[in-house]
Formats: sequence, structure tokens, C-alpha cells
Amino acid sequence: MDDTELRQRLAAILAADVTGYSRLMAGDERATVAALDEARAVFRSEIESRHGRVIDMAGDSVLAVFETATGAVSTALAVQMELNASSSAVPEDRRMRFRIGIHLGDVIEKADGTIYGDGVNIAARLEGLAEPGGIAVSDSVRNAVRGKVKATFEDRGEQLVKNIPHPVRMFAIQSDDLAHQPQSVQPSLIIAPAQTRMGALFSKLKHVKGGIVAGAGLGAVLSGLYGYWAIYQGVKRTAPSTIAVNATADAGPLSIAVLPFANQTGDVQKTYIADALTTSITSDLSRIRDAFVIPPRTAFIYKDKPATMQQVGRELGVHFVLQGDVLTSSEKVRISAQLADAQSGAQLWTETFDGELTNLFALQDQVTTRIGNSIGREMVIVAARESETRKSSPKAADLMLRAKVLGLKSQSLKNWQDIEALYRQILLLEPNNSSAVAGVAVSLSLQALNYGYAMTPAAREKKFVEGRDLALKAKELDPGDLSVYVPLGYYAQTHDDYAGYLRAAQTRFSLQPKNPLAVEYLALAYFFGGEPRKAIELHNQAINLDPKHPQDVIWLGLGRAFFMLGDNDAAIEFLQKGVQANSTFPNLYTYLAMAYSLKGDNEKARAMSTELRRVAPAFRLSNLSTVIPNSSTPAAYNEFYEQKLLPAWRKAGLPE
Repeated sequence: MDDTELRQRLAAILAADVTGYSRLMAGDERATVAALDEARAVFRSEIESRHGRVIDMAGDSVLAVFETATGAVSTALAVQMELNASSSAVPEDRRMRFRIGIHLGDVIEKADGTIYGDGVNIAARLEGLAEPGGIAVSDSVRNAVRGKVKATFEDRGEQLVKNIPHPVRMFAIQSDDLAHQPQSVQPSLIIAPAQTRMGALFSKLKHVKGGIVAGAGLGAVLSGLYGYWAIYQGVKRTAPSTIAVNATADAGPLSIAVLPFANQTGDVQKTYIADALTTSITSDLSRIRDAFVIPPRTAFIYKDKPATMQQVGRELGVHFVLQGDVLTSSEKVRISAQLADAQSGAQLWTETFDGELTNLFALQDQVTTRIGNSIGREMVIVAARESETRKSSPKAADLMLRAKVLGLKSQSLKNWQDIEALYRQILLLEPNNSSAVAGVAVSLSLQALNYGYAMTPAAREKKFVEGRDLALKAKELDPGDLSVYVPLGYYAQTHDDYAGYLRAAQTRFSLQPKNPLAVEYLALAYFFGGEPRKAIELHNQAINLDPKHPQDVIWLGLGRAFFMLGDNDAAIEFLQKGVQANSTFPNLYTYLAMAYSLKGDNEKARAMSTELRRVAPAFRLSNLSTVIPNSSTPAAYNEFYEQKLLPAWRKAGLPE
């Protein structure tokens, strides 16, 4: 490309997108497309009236460039005010809310008007940090427009943003004119990443009166969360110094506050590291379906202030409190975190992470992901244990918690039958509880898949079919419930539809990339596609997401993948770890027997075959939770099955 076609200049970049666009489309495609077209018209009109230029409106996003920061900010404020007013009569769960980010910086502009560079990237990152209906700007924008627009700026500190080597100072802005409008028509323009899903969560909970909704992530939220939504709304309208909510008696079982991480570096210039970590962890926890997470703006009232865990729990109305600190030395950083029960004050979980300051963004992502997965498990276990101590007739919320904690245990037929029974009890109380419908579907499909050897073929097929049908019903009741892709995928897997199975696994992974079981589910699909190296990569990724609690199915998956590759030693190593995690899982013994037989260790192969008969006397080749080659399965897998698995099965003396 000729350099004369490129021009470097200073420009203000506005980036925007729709919050929850996929959810809106799943609910009503026609209405969503119509609302998006109307919103685009508003954006275009306001942008062009202030001498800006639309660069792109692909999908649900908007990208525009302005000669001045004042033009960009004035446009953003006008757009949010107009969109908020026009949607005031629309139900909360159907409102289309945009997040907007604005940055003033260098861009590279091509002759055709396309723009590139950090100026564009930073605007996009700020947009990702904005709350639905919110506006986030960089310090360069704030400095440029100070005194030129009627708006209030709230300093949110320095933020670490992906692919940008330096922290970005972020401000939330709100129109001074908008601040005088009635509260009922004010959009939320305060930047607080953890709040981004609260509106959607509570709008979805409206139909569950006195009950809960739960999904593939954490577990359950009691009906008392309606009280917390009121608290949350009140917090947004109350000065931080006046917040004091005594709600411990009604605290939801999975409610949590992330206190500001303490900066122990000795360098106040590095406070941004601790603050960015706090908001990132809060944001990750808020993505766990149905967990109630106190917004950062509220939690920051405790920054540098002494407070007991019980005090925080009492004042914020939460069951759990997470706190931690950051310590740096030279180029090293150590992050410590502790989870406490706010009602008893007991420490439930602690973890320390070490890394390089030069790779701080990657470390932050690792820390927040592991904390989200680990403490989610701890919260479910504690809440379920407490629900079981209640002697009164169990509510749907208690039953849901008990089912979720059973789901954390090792695989067994009885365990999945108990889970099914708990979910069916919920359906007697709440026939349209989508999470309970999905829960029955998942338990049925896993009973049929992994323990079909204990059933007649007709009984096994009946479970698969009912699981599929209930999954479709749950998807209709709640399109956002990702657990439905488990029974749908397993039905496809066992009914000669590999493409459907892979599609279900890829969909779940794309929507839950930080859920270890979603990652493992996709890894298994790649194994059945004859791609063991991809499967191994994903299995390892699943372990890294929650290294303290790898599931038995992950060890089985790694063992199978290495067996397919021909590395029997590695296969045996991982399969033995699976046996240590769950000594009653028959699939582990089948692959161990085959791997030992191919190594020529017939004695150990016979020992594994004996163990298989002990734990599952009726187990046969047709019961192996695998795919029988058919016209839909890839050739690589069919070749593996026919040329390696079958001969190894027979050599090991396993029952056909």
C-alpha cells in the first residue's frame, strides 16, 4: 500500500454496542431488528448533526469518528437520552440498551475513510467496560471537554485493558440535564462492570414468585433477591456515605461483595492494579448465572476503611465477602484472595497467585477466572449445607441448592437419580421453573449416556428422548439457559448426528468459555471428531480454569485422547488420576485395560477388566460412552474405532 494513502491524525472515536443482543434476538427477532434499526437512525442523525462520520454499523455495533471530543461526547449524551426516553414504555427485559466508549487519540486513516490504531482499540475497550445505557470516556476526552459540556464526570480509576500496554484512566459521565429528570426515566450511566447483567437477571426472575432460577453456572438464587434488587436500585441513588442496609436476615444464599483489594506495593502509583483487579473479579462473578454481586461502586465505600466481615454482610445484605491484596516486588506480583462467610465470619477459601508485572493482563484474567470458578463452588456447598439444616418443608430454592451441590460430586448412577428426583420435586411446586426442567433433562441424558448398561435398551432410549424433549422445553422457557445444550448434544451424539453434537458443544463453549465443563464438553466433541490434539488442548484449558477441582470426566477425556494418539503411558497416567477421583466410573477401567494390553502388560489389563466387572457387571462394548461409527462421524474417528479401539478391546478381554 502506498504511504500516501495513509494519514495519521488526532480524532475522537465513539464505539457502541447493544448489551445482551443475543438474548434479545432469542426472545423476539423481529422486534429486536426493528428496535436496532430505530436506534441506528438515532445514532446516525446525532452523529451527522455534530459533524461526525459513521465508520461502521455492522451487527449491533456503531463506530464513528469526530474532529472534536466535544462532538463525540455531546452525541453520546444525546443518543442515550433519546433512546432512554423512547424505550420508557418498553418492558425492562426487552429494552435495547447501548454501551458507549469514547477516546481521543491518534488514529491512522485510509483514503477510503477506514480508521485503525490504538485510538480505536481504546474506545472499544472503554465501551466494553460501560454499563448498559452508560458512557465511559478516557482521561484525554475528559480533559478536552471539561467546561464545554453539561455533564458530571465520575473518576473510575486506571483500568487494565486488553492489548493496550498501559493503564487507561476511565471516567463515567452523566448529563447534568438528565440528572434533573425523574428517576423513572434515567438510564444508568455509572460505570460499574459488575452491574452489567443485574437488570436482565431480575427481569428474568419476575415470573418465579417465591422461587428461583438456576443454570449451568452456579446454582440458585432465593426469592429474597427481589429485596436486593431494591437495595441495588437504592444504592445507585444514595450517597455512599449514607449506605447502611441491615439485610443479613434476608441475605440470598449466593450473594457476595468483593471488597477493594488492598495495594500492598508501597507505591501509590500502582493502586490501579488493585482497583482494576477488584472490578475484574466483580465482573467475572456477575457473569455466573443468578449470583447476586454487589456493584463495585458500592463496595468501594469500604476502601481503606476497617470493617469486619459480619459488618459488611449486615450492611450490604450479602452472605459472602471476598477480599484480598496485591504485593509487587521488582517485576513480580503476588495476588492473595480470601472468601469469608459474612454471617459466621469463618474463612472458607484462600488462594495465592504469582506472576510477572510485564504480563499483568494475562495474570489478571487467570486470577479472576480461577476465583470465579473456585468460590462459586464454595458458595454452593455452604449454602446447600445450610439449607439442609432447615427442618421445615423444603422450598424450591432449597431443593435447587441441594441438586446443585450433588452435581459437584463424582459421577454415579445413584447421584444422577437423586439429582433428577430433587428437580422433579421442584417441578411439583413450580411446573414452569425452566432451570428445574433443564436439570431433569441433564440428569436423564447423563444417566442414559454413562449408565445405560444398567438399563434395558428401551429404558435407555426413553431417558434420551425425554431428556431431549425437556431440554427443548427449557430452551423455550428460558433461551439463556446454556445447560440445555448438554442433553441436546448427547442425544445427537448417540443418534447418528455428529454435526448436531458438535454444534451444541460449540454453542455452549462460545457462550461459556470460562466454564470448565463447557470447555470439556467441546473437547469431547473433538475427540469423537478424530482430533485428539485439539481435545487435549481443551482438556488442559478446562483444568487450568479450576485446577483444584478437575472433574473425573476431564481425566477420562485426557486418557482417551492420548490413547487415540498412541501414547499409552500418558493415557494410563491420566486414567489413573480419574480412578483416584472416582473409583466407580466404569469407562475409566475400559480404557485402562486397553492401554495396558497395547503396552503388553496383560496382567494389569486383566486386573482392570476384573475391576470393570466388579463396578459394572453388565457393562458391554455397546455401553461405552462413545460414538459408534456411522455416516455422520468423521473418517478419522471411524478409522480409530475400527482399527484401534475394537482390536484393543478384544485383546484386553473386555466383554462385548
